[in-house]
Amino acid sequence: MNDTYVFDDSDDEARDTMDEIDAFERRMRGEAPKQKPGQQPKAYAPKPARPAVKSGSTYVQSAVKAQQLTEDELAAAEAKVAVSDLDKFEQQNLR
Repeated sequence: MNDTYVFDDSDDEARDTMDEIDAFERRMRGEAPKQKPGQQPKAYAPKPARPAVKSGSTYVQSAVKAQQLTEDELAAAEAKVAVSDLDKFEQQNLR
């Protein structure tokens, strides 16, 4: 048995949906949009501008949060850097 589609006049939403699908298929084929007699063309809102895309390194830097060090941890880290600098200086000048 063949499928039969029956549209009631009260079911405008279904008809609008079918019309939108048909219009989409016509656009995909490259055809001009078909308008009903006396119907104004739909005004489509322009697409919003695409947000700026961050580069990979900028994205990672903004995603990584710096750790909050206590004063003791900060002093210990500075001491390690100072000792490391002294070791490098001694190695370069004692050769």
